[in-house]
Amino acid sequence: MTIRPFLPGLGLLLLTSPLFAGAQVSFGPPGVITAAALGAQAVTVADVDGDGDLDAIAASSDDDTVAWFENLDGAGGSWSEHPVSTTVAGASAVIAVDLDGDGDVDLASAAATSGVISWHENLDGAGTSWAAHLVSDSVAGARSVAAGDIDGDGDLDLASASFDTDTIAWHENQDGLGTAWLKRAVSTGADGAMAVLAADLDLDGDVDLASASANDDTLAWYESFDGTGTAWIERTITTTADGAAALALADVNGDGRPDLLAASELDDTVACYRNAGGVNLYRGEIVISDLADGARGVAGADLDGDGDTDALSAAATSGAIAWHENTDGLGGAWTTHPISAAAGGARSVAAGDIDDDGKIDALSAAFDTDTVAWYQNGGDGGGPPPPPEGGPGLDLKPGACPNAFNAKSHGVIVAVVIGRADLDALQIDVGSLRLGRADGEGETVAPIMGPPGPHPQLHDVSTAPSHDAEACDCPASGPDGRPDMVLWFDSEDLAHALELLGLPKGTTVQLELSGELFDDTPFAVDDCLYLVNS
Repeated sequence: MTIRPFLPGLGLLLLTSPLFAGAQVSFGPPGVITAAALGAQAVTVADVDGDGDLDAIAASSDDDTVAWFENLDGAGGSWSEHPVSTTVAGASAVIAVDLDGDGDVDLASAAATSGVISWHENLDGAGTSWAAHLVSDSVAGARSVAAGDIDGDGDLDLASASFDTDTIAWHENQDGLGTAWLKRAVSTGADGAMAVLAADLDLDGDVDLASASANDDTLAWYESFDGTGTAWIERTITTTADGAAALALADVNGDGRPDLLAASELDDTVACYRNAGGVNLYRGEIVISDLADGARGVAGADLDGDGDTDALSAAATSGAIAWHENTDGLGGAWTTHPISAAAGGARSVAAGDIDDDGKIDALSAAFDTDTVAWYQNGGDGGGPPPPPEGGPGLDLKPGACPNAFNAKSHGVIVAVVIGRADLDALQIDVGSLRLGRADGEGETVAPIMGPPGPHPQLHDVSTAPSHDAEACDCPASGPDGRPDMVLWFDSEDLAHALELLGLPKGTTVQLELSGELFDDTPFAVDDCLYLVNS
């Protein structure tokens, strides 16, 4: 894994995976790190215990908690929660940063309810003992915190975004050890400030700030005029990011300048703003996606290992986590690929090689489900995973065998997706289901979605096939204790779409029902029809 920072200890410019450069990407289903982060708001990654692998860190507002989750096996297969603080009232943000310069990972947090910015000292360097230090208790509605050497004195300071007071501020680390802090306002006009980041945006050697504010739909950056944090020039990037919610640093065109990724909730948009240099650094929005329903989180990383920066997004309304492929390598053209639709109320997304396989994985924090999860980057597919090869598991006309079908009939045909240990019928997204021919001829049809008329139902109808069953074998009749998905298809539509009319009488046609589970995992199951009149 290669990490190229803007400044030592600050945000990532490019997280890349050279071991699978150019490979296509598929992400696995959610690997639950915890389902008890009540009101999960934020997630990030760092090697908190210094054992060489990445751990997860989260902030959750409903239980006032900042915690880290130990990656026990170094592969994301087993996790152990370690609370850092349970008094971060309305915890809204957390970052990993070595604030005291002792070589281990400390944390800094924002508390929306109490208006407190704190940092949490990793006392033993292993994450087993922590001390909380107050930075400021006057950041009302604190939504975001960032770190950088803002005054150029060699230690790390903090910056904050206050939603309630519309303030972007920085907090001077006066003694370099994090024991004495002084708050200094940068702007009091960021209406509904949601996000702040710190980096040398104009590449003049000092740390600038950028912000996203929801109530005025504004993204702005603040030039550090003298490099000491005492004088700032505010420059507007856009005032049309409707409900601006999040920012991330990324070099989307590989020119070495820090570009911005942004998420805006009310227009469902993930966008990038390329840094052109000069006074007007950011000169136009490039829409990455305007279908991220309730966009709240964004991050940048080289997810497909091709040397450029892609984007990750979290959509709160739809619960969707997606990655956006930088298809031209310049940030000018993007292709969206779904990762999961199961992150209800998604607030935050992060990237890191959780399983140490050389591929950058994704993480999310989901407010509605209290869940922090990770998604393994398989590097073995293109965008959405390719449809799997079908096999037994579909029961056409249950109770009948062979499944005689009159292609000239005008009724309905019943199809049962048989629930089994590796296919939970309760998790099937019926809107994704399509029935077609296994040989690919013709088109596909969707099930009847009444009422009125038939509609998908869950019943225990058929017995799961054995492991050595063939697609056209007759499934065992009768229930097996697992629910099945019962579907109805219009016979006339089926015959026309699948081009069954005109096939010789007595022909056996293998059909395949394909679809997805709610976590976007694809599946396909097959059965056969025996044509008695075509």
